[in-house]
Amino acid sequence: MKLTPSGLLVLALFGLTGLGPGQTPATQTPLQRIAQLAASAHMPVGIVLGIDRSLCTPEYATYPSDVPDAKATLLTLAQQYQYTVQDGNPLVLRSTRGGSGKLDDALSHTYATFPSLSGTMSYMGNSVDGWILSYLHPRQGYGASWGGNGTEEELVSSPMQNVTLEQVANHIVTLGHRGMWLAEESMTKAGKVHTTFRTLSYHDDADALLHLSCREPAAQ
Repeated sequence: MKLTPSGLLVLALFGLTGLGPGQTPATQTPLQRIAQLAASAHMPVGIVLGIDRSLCTPEYATYPSDVPDAKATLLTLAQQYQYTVQDGNPLVLRSTRGGSGKLDDALSHTYATFPSLSGTMSYMGNSVDGWILSYLHPRQGYGASWGGNGTEEELVSSPMQNVTLEQVANHIVTLGHRGMWLAEESMTKAGKVHTTFRTLSYHDDADALLHLSCREPAAQ
């Protein structure tokens, strides 16, 4: 592993090509394993998934048990699946397997002032998703709905100055009992790009994290 000039910790590929020494059939997807590790350690995490969806497919894999902590195990998984890791708070994993670049453009867009947010972590994630869609499709309207059971943690994020959407997302998942954000991009056969963004709270979304999966690619 090595540090790039941008400060990202780049992890080389270790291919998983069939069942090898020490490997067992995975009962979880790598994404579910990462979510489990992060939640158990209350470690904020952000993930920009690759179009190939390699983290979302159960396969023969080694989930090492001889590493010192959850973060080290998570770094090993990132290494196996060609993800770079930005080591900070949160830990941000980004696929090196490419995409259209549109999602990264939206996440890196800077806002002079980003408004305050209040509500559940899920609500805040929906808000960021709306900002992403508004950036990518400024002439289209955006609407969303969400519900709850009344036991969710209520959070407050103050206005922020000169921040990117990714920095906003990073801040959100450090609030309260912490959580993770997941940004996805899929491409239809016609070449149309679809993006989704969501946040999951370690306090509110234990079951969703246990069964975490990629969103289905758009059909058209």
